[in-house]
Formats: sequence, C-alpha cells, structure tokens
Amino acid sequence: MQHLKFGTTKLSGCSASIAPDMSLLSPFQATLRTIFARCLNAIRVVLLEYGLVGLAAGIGLMDGSTMSIKIGIRAWIDFAFRKIFGKPGNEICLISLLNAVLQLPRPVVSVEYLNPFGIKDFETDKLVCVDVKATDQHGRVFVIEVQIVVQSSFAKRAVFYACEAYTDQLRVGQGYSDLKATYSICLLMRNLWEDDQLHHQFRLVDRESGRVLEESIEIHTVELAKYNGGPSDVR
Repeated sequence: MQHLKFGTTKLSGCSASIAPDMSLLSPFQATLRTIFARCLNAIRVVLLEYGLVGLAAGIGLMDGSTMSIKIGIRAWIDFAFRKIFGKPGNEICLISLLNAVLQLPRPVVSVEYLNPFGIKDFETDKLVCVDVKATDQHGRVFVIEVQIVVQSSFAKRAVFYACEAYTDQLRVGQGYSDLKATYSICLLMRNLWEDDQLHHQFRLVDRESGRVLEESIEIHTVELAKYNGGPSDVR
C-alpha cells in the first residue's frame, strides 16, 4: 500500500501550484494532488449547473483551509466521471489527468473529445464504448476507463479497447504513416495485479533488444485500491 505526503498547495480557479516533498513522491504521485483539487472543483461546477447549490457549497473551493467531499456522489461512478473528465468545458481536468499518468515528453496542452462509441463494421461485431475518448494537439488518441468491478479478463478487454481505438483512426485513402500513438488509461477501484505497484504501463517491446514500437499502443493501469491516502493526508 502506498501512502502519499504532500507539501503546501494553493488553488485558484483551475490552476494550482504544488510544493511536494520530492524525496517522498514520484512525479505521478505528486500531480495527483492537483488532479484531486481540480476534480472537486469540477464536481462543484456540475452540481451548480443542476441547481444543487447546497451540495456544491458543501464542496467549496480548496483554498488550503477546509474541505468537504461528503456529497453523496462518487467520482468513479460512470456518469459522474464522464461529467468531470468527458464534458466540454472541463478539458483542464482531462489534460491534468493525462499528463499526470502518462508523463509524456511532449505534454498534452489541448484536447478534443471524440465519440466514445467504436464503429461497428458488421452487426455481429462487439460494440466498444469507453468512458472518455479524446485526441490532443499532436493527434494522439486517449482512451480512459474507470472500473469498479475488475474481472480476471479485464487486461484482455483493455487490449481490445486500445486496439480498436488505434485501428479506428484510418479512413479510406489514408496511409499507415498517419497512425498516431494510442494511450489507454484504466483507473481501477479493485486490484488487478498481485503486487504493491500502483501504476503499471505496458508497451510493445522486443524481448531481446528492448526496442519499443513507438507511436503505437500503450496501456496504463492505475489500481486506486493500492492508494491508502485520504483528505487528511493532503496538506
């Protein structure tokens, strides 16, 4: 189990600055603090849109003093997750999540939401529907799934969804050189792997030389059940 300790944070609107103890945090863990703050603020905005002023007031803005997240809505429920990360206007939340998990050499700066439903060539084909699908300024494709119940076959499902997103890029007349990297992020509420590692990343790699097939498919699993921190640990 992993325990996180954060430094001081000041949030204004949707931008935050973090001063974590880097001797204790990995870059991925450190940016979780920013995502957590932005998610709370995004939930607050959604509640205000639906007229739930009382619940929204219960969240408030994270200003370094008090914070309440007991609103009865769990962010990992499908509809709430899509409202936070998949709704136009909340792009900053998705961008923060992608950069925190992927740590790409060329960070995500802007995103455009894509249809989360895969294209069926035949009626008998299996329908693919992900929680959030988007592309960035470089044309890279991102698929995000949040999963409460994790079955033993989930790894194969993740591969299937990632491959579908990768092959769905090309249309008639396009060449294979037009294919862009596809990244799949699976946020899991239950453990999939029998170890203590919170974040796993899988790439197409040659066993002998270690050569990576760049600009292809990359799958990340983040097992949130292995994170044992909480609001009281955020300082």
